[in-house]
Amino acid sequence: MLTRRLIRIKVFQCLYGATVGNTIDQSYSGLVGKLHQSVQGFYETFQAVLLLPLSCKQFLQNYLNPSEEKYIIDDLSVKTYESFTQNPILLDLENQTIAREFFNSPSIQWLSYETLLRDIYKEYIKGKIGNSIDILNPQWPFFYQMICDFFDFILNGNASFDQIMESERIQWYDEKVSVKKMIQNAIKTYKSPKPKFNLKSNKDNILREQDFGDLLLEKALLDYASIQDLIDQQTSKWELERIAKVDKILMTLALVEMIYFPDIPLKVSINEYIDIAKDYSTKDSGKFVNGILDKVKNYLIQEGKLNKTGRGLQ
Repeated sequence: MLTRRLIRIKVFQCLYGATVGNTIDQSYSGLVGKLHQSVQGFYETFQAVLLLPLSCKQFLQNYLNPSEEKYIIDDLSVKTYESFTQNPILLDLENQTIAREFFNSPSIQWLSYETLLRDIYKEYIKGKIGNSIDILNPQWPFFYQMICDFFDFILNGNASFDQIMESERIQWYDEKVSVKKMIQNAIKTYKSPKPKFNLKSNKDNILREQDFGDLLLEKALLDYASIQDLIDQQTSKWELERIAKVDKILMTLALVEMIYFPDIPLKVSINEYIDIAKDYSTKDSGKFVNGILDKVKNYLIQEGKLNKTGRGLQ
């Protein structure tokens, strides 16, 4: 599922773009359209990464099939090839709706990245799988671990893969952690063999938090001026032009959550935006954002302007 942290980042990016372009007063529908486009892009990124092993499977079958070699191939090479291309998890995955949608209209043409696919074959499939003793008599745990190791190989420090993703997806840096978590959750579906698998990675399930982003953006736009006044009151000793625009937008979104989202605890909203400030603003922004938000929070509590209920009281 799309995490709220990533939704917050995407709303922040939409709002930042509007302030930089002096279009903060443009219609809500225009900005929410950009937000939805960004969220759709995230889904397509997750989908493409999840299905990369299927593209590897196609590549092996089309270009590295040992049965089509001119010379004698040893049994181990054949076993290595079969253990991957006939992995029952991949056979099931390619029949899932998410796979059919992707291959009908692929957002990334993996087969055009032959160097990456050959490296995956040489360094991972032939190098690691081919040297496993379990390849002689593969059972379900071996097939499952094979897929887990595949994603570890590409997602944990593979410079070639990251370079491709950065060229294909401008927001890969923002989305990588969420994609990794969702890949892990999707693959857990296959931990034990079953007669039928139900991969809970459909689009509606993944984009469940999109409504949170819509409301966050809507409230930020409607009350942008009044929330800026709140921030300005607590930063009167600062020269406004010296306050990073990024910091101000992040504080704006944090205050929107404090005021309009009664079920989100104050400390959650504050901590989330402090962390985002550390990643997207100056080295001192985390401390600055924390200090100002704490002041505004205390002011809102004293004025009785916070209405937290349920989980939001924690």
